[in-house]
Amino acid sequence: MYLVKFRTVKCSLDAAKRGFYRAFNSIFGKIGHIASEEVILQLVSTKCIPILLYGLEVLPIRQSQLTSLDFMINRLFMKLFKTNDIRLVHLCQYMFHFHLPIVLLQQRTNKRSKGFLILLVFHSNYRPRMHRLATVHARDNQPTNDQRRHDTAYLNKSLFY
Repeated sequence: MYLVKFRTVKCSLDAAKRGFYRAFNSIFGKIGHIASEEVILQLVSTKCIPILLYGLEVLPIRQSQLTSLDFMINRLFMKLFKTNDIRLVHLCQYMFHFHLPIVLLQQRTNKRSKGFLILLVFHSNYRPRMHRLATVHARDNQPTNDQRRHDTAYLNKSLFY
């Protein structure tokens, strides 16, 4: 994923797509006609999809880019099942419980934001410290470096462990 010079923040997904196709063609070239479709799809979901989706939930992605990622998966199913019928492709995706990238990104984003909100609301040691940090930063005088280090260490310990 690369940032592209533009009036607004825009990213290019060409490198992610190349990596996905490289991984898929490697898998399909080695075991394409030997293994069952279920095995190939399991390998794709564990090895190729993470390459495609790596870091995408943190950047703003346009709907056209999400559609192009879904198109890649649809083409993969067309190649795997030797069909051009999109209805059959959607049926195969449903039967194999294979989610499109737009669904996976939405799940990742919801999971991350929900986890942070749960931590923020229910973590017993975090709420009083957060209140103290808010009141310290609201005052005109800034906290000392020792207080900052202590607060940062406490937040890191309580957030990530």
